[in-house]
Amino acid sequence: MDGQILLKLKELGREFTVLYVEDEKDIRDSMKLVFKQFFHTVYSADNGLEGLAIFKNKPIDIVFTDIEMPGMDGLDMTQKIREISRDIPICIISGFTDVDKFTRAISNGVNHYMLKPIYEDNVITTLYDMLSELKNKIDAKKYHIKLQNEKISKAVKKTAQYFLQSMPSPVFVVDNNQKIVYLNELLTEMLLKKNLEVAIGDDIARIESIFLSNNGEKISFKKIRDNTDNEQRIIFKNENTPFFYMPRKHEIKIPTVDGIGYIIVLNDITIQVKQIRMIEYQKQKLKANKEILEEFLTRNIFTTPEEEKQKVEKILEKTSLETNEMLLRRTHNYKISATNYITTLRDTIADDLEELNELEIDIQSELYEFEYSQKHSTLETIAAIFKLYANQLIRLIEFSDLADAVELTSKYLHELSQEHIDSNGYMIKAAMQSILDDLINWKEHVFITQTTEDIHYLDSSLYNTILELKNSFEQNSAQTESNEVEEDLEFF
Repeated sequence: MDGQILLKLKELGREFTVLYVEDEKDIRDSMKLVFKQFFHTVYSADNGLEGLAIFKNKPIDIVFTDIEMPGMDGLDMTQKIREISRDIPICIISGFTDVDKFTRAISNGVNHYMLKPIYEDNVITTLYDMLSELKNKIDAKKYHIKLQNEKISKAVKKTAQYFLQSMPSPVFVVDNNQKIVYLNELLTEMLLKKNLEVAIGDDIARIESIFLSNNGEKISFKKIRDNTDNEQRIIFKNENTPFFYMPRKHEIKIPTVDGIGYIIVLNDITIQVKQIRMIEYQKQKLKANKEILEEFLTRNIFTTPEEEKQKVEKILEKTSLETNEMLLRRTHNYKISATNYITTLRDTIADDLEELNELEIDIQSELYEFEYSQKHSTLETIAAIFKLYANQLIRLIEFSDLADAVELTSKYLHELSQEHIDSNGYMIKAAMQSILDDLINWKEHVFITQTTEDIHYLDSSLYNTILELKNSFEQNSAQTESNEVEEDLEFF
């Protein structure tokens, strides 16, 4: 097969989606492998009913189908498909040469016909013909739209485009059939960030697909009332950073069939939203700090000298871990959602998260090594990486307490000896694996999905985990020493 034809075929099919319906599994699997070389997406079904359901719910560009299948055969399916779309290319693949079925296929608007057994050259030729025809139809449609646009007065068009391009907001114009008539460069750049190209004549749904409502649902510009101060905010996410817009819709006269269209302006309100959320965020912090200060003054200032002395002695009796645990619980009595927190971050947050990702991979790799080696040196390496992880957390706003808990993990690992490892190695590995998994899940909920209502939910939990683990080992060590003493007594 000519290599140039194969390259051309891949170029033609890379943007299209194919549906292949065949009840024989071996043939279906073989043809799917062929189609995946040339098409962007391949859907398959083993009968007409399933194939029709896929066609109704997926953006299919080309259909290949067998005739004889259980349930609904290929001819009945193509008839149903033609009731939905008169233009989609369809190819019948069959081992029969029945004239009646061949005639019915033609009446159903079938474009191509292939006989079994299927040979490579026949498949390539048919694919090339069908994709070329489809590409030509699309190009013709674009050319027709281009001709329509050229009918607009050059002076009016130039003025309108200059006005829309000069607007400091994303703007687009649609006709009364919800087809795109125009979009400016700002909106085009936003679409390209989502790897989405939108052409004149496309449905407005393609623009809607890059936005979400406040509650995370899909939006509909059609439901926006004309020229009203609606409260519907929409969100555009560039990587992990949200941008907020307030859409405004105005009816205008444009040179379309019915002469009516709409201009939709997306006013950027990101700064206002962040300011509102930052004010609320600061209020919550101020309230929590006020409560801590009041408690400190009550307990530590308004006391007699004797009470103060007793208080100092009690504080000295407490371990630093217990004191830190108490402060940690008091500091985070208020809750900050991930959505509110993300709006306060700097633009370099992606670099910080990437560094955390790399450290998590390093920890996981060393844990695998420790599981089999049970070496103290490997545990020391894990402790050092946890220390680096804690340092990286400090770079993020609001997570110094979590960083302290992670650093405590590092210190705890440094304190363990080879004897601890020999007697409790697998328990140590399991505990460190659990902590790593918790950190990975926490990062996912706060920074990626932004679903948690409390960004500090892990702080106390991780701290308590380390304390419990430390206490558990101390009890085990005490029990071991007690057993050794009992053995010595029995010996004497």
